[in-house]
Amino acid sequence: MSLGSGSQRQFCGPCHGAPLPLSLLVQAQVLALALSQGALPAFLPCEFQAPDYINCEWLFLLSVPHFSASSPRENITKLSLSCNRIRHLHNSDFAHLPGLRWLNLKWNCPPSSLSIMHWACHMTIEPHTFLAVPTLEELNLSYNNITTVPALPHSLRTLSLSRTNILVIDAASFRGLHALTHLYMDGNCYYQNPCGRAVQVAPGALLGLHNLTHLSLKYNNLTAVPRDLPPGLHNLLLSYNRIVSLGPADLANFTALRVLDVGGNCRRCDHARNPCVECPPGFPQLHPDTFSSLSHLEGLVLKDSSLSSLDTRWFRGLGNLSVLDLSENFLYDCIQNTTAFQGLRKLRKLYLSFNYHKGVSYAHMTLAPSFGRLRALEVLDMTGIFFRELSESTLRPLARLPVLQTLKLQMNFINWAQLSVFQAYPSLRQVDLSNNRISGPLGSNASTWEVGAGGANWRPAGHLAPDPRDAPSSEDFMLNCKNLSFTLDLSRNNLVTIEPEMFAGLSRLQCLRLSYNSISQVNGSQFVLLTSLQVLDLSYNKLDLYHGRSFTELPCLRALDLSYNSQAFTMQGMGHNFSFVAQLPGLRYLSLAHNAIHSRVSPELRSASLRALDFSGNALNRMWNEGDLYLRFFQGLSQLVSLDLSRNHLHAVLPHNLGHLPRSLQRLRLQDNYLAFFNWSSLTLLPRLESLDLAGNQLKALTNGSLPADSRLRRLDVSRNRINFVALGFFAPATQLQELNLSRNALRTLDPSWFGARVALNKALKLASGSMDSCLMVWHMKPQSRAYRFTGHKDAVTSVNFSPSGHLLASGSRDKTVRLWVPNVKGESTVFRAHTATVRSVHFCSDGQSLVTASDDKTVKVWSTHRQKFLFSLSQHINWVRCAKFSPDGRLIVSASDDKTVKLWDKTSRECVHSYCEHGGFVTYVDFHPSGTCIAAAGMDNTVKLWDVRTHRLLQHYQLHSAAVNALSFHPSGNYLITASSDSTLKILDLMEGRLLYTLHGHQGPATTVAFSRTGEYFASGGSDEQVMVWKSNFDVDYGDVTKGQRLPAALASSSRNLPEVDFHIPGRARSQESVQSVPREPASTPQALTSTLEHIVGQLDVLTQTVCILEQRLTLTEDKLKQCLENQQLIMQRVTP
Repeated sequence: MSLGSGSQRQFCGPCHGAPLPLSLLVQAQVLALALSQGALPAFLPCEFQAPDYINCEWLFLLSVPHFSASSPRENITKLSLSCNRIRHLHNSDFAHLPGLRWLNLKWNCPPSSLSIMHWACHMTIEPHTFLAVPTLEELNLSYNNITTVPALPHSLRTLSLSRTNILVIDAASFRGLHALTHLYMDGNCYYQNPCGRAVQVAPGALLGLHNLTHLSLKYNNLTAVPRDLPPGLHNLLLSYNRIVSLGPADLANFTALRVLDVGGNCRRCDHARNPCVECPPGFPQLHPDTFSSLSHLEGLVLKDSSLSSLDTRWFRGLGNLSVLDLSENFLYDCIQNTTAFQGLRKLRKLYLSFNYHKGVSYAHMTLAPSFGRLRALEVLDMTGIFFRELSESTLRPLARLPVLQTLKLQMNFINWAQLSVFQAYPSLRQVDLSNNRISGPLGSNASTWEVGAGGANWRPAGHLAPDPRDAPSSEDFMLNCKNLSFTLDLSRNNLVTIEPEMFAGLSRLQCLRLSYNSISQVNGSQFVLLTSLQVLDLSYNKLDLYHGRSFTELPCLRALDLSYNSQAFTMQGMGHNFSFVAQLPGLRYLSLAHNAIHSRVSPELRSASLRALDFSGNALNRMWNEGDLYLRFFQGLSQLVSLDLSRNHLHAVLPHNLGHLPRSLQRLRLQDNYLAFFNWSSLTLLPRLESLDLAGNQLKALTNGSLPADSRLRRLDVSRNRINFVALGFFAPATQLQELNLSRNALRTLDPSWFGARVALNKALKLASGSMDSCLMVWHMKPQSRAYRFTGHKDAVTSVNFSPSGHLLASGSRDKTVRLWVPNVKGESTVFRAHTATVRSVHFCSDGQSLVTASDDKTVKVWSTHRQKFLFSLSQHINWVRCAKFSPDGRLIVSASDDKTVKLWDKTSRECVHSYCEHGGFVTYVDFHPSGTCIAAAGMDNTVKLWDVRTHRLLQHYQLHSAAVNALSFHPSGNYLITASSDSTLKILDLMEGRLLYTLHGHQGPATTVAFSRTGEYFASGGSDEQVMVWKSNFDVDYGDVTKGQRLPAALASSSRNLPEVDFHIPGRARSQESVQSVPREPASTPQALTSTLEHIVGQLDVLTQTVCILEQRLTLTEDKLKQCLENQQLIMQRVTP
């Protein structure tokens, strides 16, 4: 199981934002395994991320957690405790982890200058803290205020002590660490962690580390290369110190060195991004033979060193050099005439960026001929050198380089570019001309205008055919151009129009980026020469999509990004044409994101090839509110697999909306909308859906039904909502669910009951009942389980309610008290006293923290279950209050009273929001719809009424019973309502169609109460006949077709008095035990003659079943009399026996 944010945070410092709270990211399969063994995960509060890795990051821990002895501690090899508040490490902290090899303690007690609030902190490490872990191989103590190196085990291979206050390194610091290969001690004395001096490395202090190959001493104010370092070093990083002179003796012993970084020691400070000390005049001083002994050197960094020329002798003997970084120097003139590169025949990467003259932008630049000797060169970075014209002469020496792949020319103020020059570079894969001032049309040679024979019909071999396992991720929707053979980036220039001649000679181009320009028109002719183009990025422009032939000149187009082109879509009266999508037979990925699309567009997108569509950041709410005009907008995308509808201002996604999405859909994103309710049963309309992302909405509870049993859903993300309650067994039906993200909600615990039977918890269904005999009964539905009888009330029990977790049971009584029970064998209870008359109703809030009660003292009272105390009263009713309920999100309370009103209250302000006065008699019962958007109330006037709590409008009105309606209950799906009446019947209403489904007989007197189970699989009813009946509610399965395509009607024109009903008389009942009955399905429509016959049969069956009921009652009376006779006989025998 995983209890974390779902992504590892690598940085914890002040520049990376405030710490995030503990989240709940549940890997359902692992959770099921853990809970099936009868316990929560062994390493709470930490996150068990892999078989051997425990993540305890960002938990604000003050000490190292000690995991229980029953947990598999011996299997743990990796432990991360970074970004906590642990200031003291004890000798015993890690001794219970005998196999630990990797330990991260970064960012627990940072130096005050690195702390967000600059708080003083000092970390104490006891002598045997790490010695107690003889298997430890990697330890990170960076960003902690320690001043000495602690005692460390000899097994250590990698040690990080960066951004600490260790300022002195001597021979004792690392004594005995013969296995150490990597040592990082960066930033122990620099502008963010000042010390007022240089870090002192004593000569020979590290010489005993014979296996050390990687040493990093950056940002330490060093003024010279430390003496007598281990000769076997491969990597030596000394950048951003104050070493301004280097000679042969400084590096003479490093014959095995592969990488040397001495950049930033003598800085160029114009436009520096951090505090900078200008290089002194006459420096740096590099002896001609400085690097002469480094014959194995492969990487050399001399960036930001104020170099204005290159001495050819520096590079003598560096025949193995493959990477050279000379960026941020003063080499503009040197680049045009140097001979220093002639001997670097293995150089693959050369970085020359930002070698500009201060305040100067040159018209032309020509590379020195020596660049033509770099036969192995693959990457050349010429960013920020500042020249305005790019022509064939600019890059002429590069034309002879056989393997040149990447050319970076961005940020050079280029306003004229001859793009056709790149046809002379057959191996070139990427040219970056972004962030220049190119406005076009660009220069070209007439001879390159011609397209090769058959070129217009040529298609690549198909290596971009989408792999089902490699669909676009949510972060990177479009195809990655890194995998293509030739990419040209012209983004962030001044392009307004596109002319065909701009791309003359570039027929092999496969990826073209034109984002962040001002292009407004595309008509199907501009890209005619790009016959191989597969990816086109036109995001952040001003496109007017009106031409039906747009982009049809691109026969190989696979991915098209048209996002952030909102200007034309926000113009009033402008029409937009998407018909071009159907004419792109190879298009697989399309982005129309963030265009504010809301109207005057094609009513339907059509494509037989499109697999992924990003439609986020538009106004789909307005489109779906235009009747059926845009209802089928996505339906014509017959092969669509991924659809992103995030940030579309959606307040609801109704079943008929989902029903008109492509049935091929496997991934659906609905992030950052305004969804407070989701109809989970409607997911059956997307039979192939595997991933659903509802992050960043306004869901407050997962209660209305559960995930469909036949769902293929494997990933569900409901993070960043307001969820404070999850219904019992909500996730259980989704047997294929593997990843569940519940992070950043209002949940306080992880409850195994959410996963139901899947986690083998063996929690049986329980039923609680109260009675006039002042007792509570808790019934267990599991076969051969016992029922429990609880005593404590002094008068009749009027109401009972389980807490959401099932761990508490509340009851109200005529004895004026409320009791809170623990429903176990002991039956312990706590008494709440505040009411002055009969308590009629008790109900838990969805978070289980609050309880609301209603009483004949005309008040509604709210209690804290956690603190077991009275909180406040609501007292505007003028007669007995019969019922009070919390809304699913806990923000509202609704109450019903004998004053013939229903009142809606705001829990926070304790004010009455609205009063509903439509009932003609006492209001006996009231409850919230699972969505929280409407309420239903029952009355003594034989009616049931439903109101919208947002508009306070009457939605539906039913008058189906012949006597008072005493109770009602919503099915968790929200599609059905059941009522109990004094006419001895239960009635089930279909709220989708506003009609009666069933009338149920069974009670021999008034039916006084009814309630659905949390999952809706059962419902129970009680009556004055002293019977408790449990029914199996399979009607939601039989009426699946009804639930798929309907929405709750806004209103019902008149009462449902005359709607047809089908009576089913259910004779089965139980006395002091459960009786499980199945609700049959309503017959389909039949001819009139057959209907009459069926009605006659039903009537006869009704008489028959009533007769059976009477006979059963008489049999019961006979049994009772017989039992009484036997008991009397036993008493007589006992008296006679001497």
